[in-house]
Amino acid sequence: MTGLEEKLSGSFCTEVNGWLRVHVEGEPERRGFQHGYYLADGIALFRDILNLLFQKSYGVDWKRMREDATKLFLDRVPEELLDEIKGIAEGAEARGVDVDYVDVLTLNSYGDLYSYYTWLREEGRLKGSSNPAPAFPASCSAFIATGSYTADGGIVLAHNMWWYYINGYLYNVVMSLKPTDGNTLMFQTFPGAICGCTLDWCMNDKGIVVVETTILGAVTFNPDGVPYFVRTRMAHQYTDSVDGWVETMLRENNGGFASNWLVGDAKTGEIGHLQLATYHHKVDKTGDGYFIGCNMAFDEGIRSETNVDWSDPSGSAVARFKRAKQLIEASKGRIDFGFAEAYLSDHFDTSVGRVSPSRCTLCGHIEEDPRGMPEFDCDPYFPCGAIDGKVVTSELALRGSFWIHWGRTCGTPFIVEDFLRLHPEYEWQRPYMKDIKPYPWTLFSMKTPP
Repeated sequence: MTGLEEKLSGSFCTEVNGWLRVHVEGEPERRGFQHGYYLADGIALFRDILNLLFQKSYGVDWKRMREDATKLFLDRVPEELLDEIKGIAEGAEARGVDVDYVDVLTLNSYGDLYSYYTWLREEGRLKGSSNPAPAFPASCSAFIATGSYTADGGIVLAHNMWWYYINGYLYNVVMSLKPTDGNTLMFQTFPGAICGCTLDWCMNDKGIVVVETTILGAVTFNPDGVPYFVRTRMAHQYTDSVDGWVETMLRENNGGFASNWLVGDAKTGEIGHLQLATYHHKVDKTGDGYFIGCNMAFDEGIRSETNVDWSDPSGSAVARFKRAKQLIEASKGRIDFGFAEAYLSDHFDTSVGRVSPSRCTLCGHIEEDPRGMPEFDCDPYFPCGAIDGKVVTSELALRGSFWIHWGRTCGTPFIVEDFLRLHPEYEWQRPYMKDIKPYPWTLFSMKTPP
């Protein structure tokens, strides 16, 4: 066995229905090497796209992002995770890709840096760009239900991720990670991320299942706290209950990537909702009920840390909350995978009272909406929307499995040439855009390769 074969032993990377199914394991640097080796080209590509987007949004280039990530976050990354980050850089370098560990640290800090620069801009300490564009989409649709609301009394959790099409196709990585210490994890990610940055979906082998939907318009940040990407990874790897997960997320919170978190424990059927900004949070739990994720700030304290008009019924989050509640209440006692699939595909816009794919539908289509999404600086027809679907039940979670779908669950593709022909104002994105086409639902397991 060669040195490379030994480093990659036990790992794999394979393409399945639009996804890159990756497994890594072992000591931190070894599992990092496996990650970086398999996803090297994507790491460099994602870095280049972020450089473009952050310059458009904040007038900040990759050099400045590296400096700020080092200054703000490096000393707050535990040794285990820093070794994994360094291993990712080593693996990418072994494939001939020019990245170093500060690049990988910065990729993982992406959500925290977004919050940091938004806060600086809000405070008048960052001038930004003369040609602003959003650096970070913040829309997803999700629900978690349990008890009398579901068909079998167990948990049903569903989520679709909305992202910019310029880099959304790079979120097609499903990684299982088996560390030497702590829980085995399986999560959706992008190349270079260690399960923390923009973490929309994760489950562990203790039956904990988690999704997030970002809180629209959050403008606060605490530069002295522990970064979001560290707290989420530690919560997934080292907790086995809803309370333990929440406690880890709250510890030394910096407010990065403010989110609504939906979390469930498949062992007990308990579900929780953590609304987490910088200075305010709220926790709700139940063994019989549901919570909705739609990028909405429900708590008044959380709302005070945003710049959104939460009374506007045409707002994306407000309209989707109304629709989500209608669907869930009408299906009490019957919520299962079939319901979840229909929920994630739904195109009814309550703000106009008809079927009309838009920013206000559970299956998001901002690229079809003449209103854009001003809550996140998205101009009319900005190329952004739902790119996937995920569903898990208690039964599946306890087996280490979940259902996943690449592309919009409604079945409509995003075709770059067709879009740019209609909207040439977004030609600046062409060098990086790719078609996003739907594939069949696929069952993935953290225990066996597909």
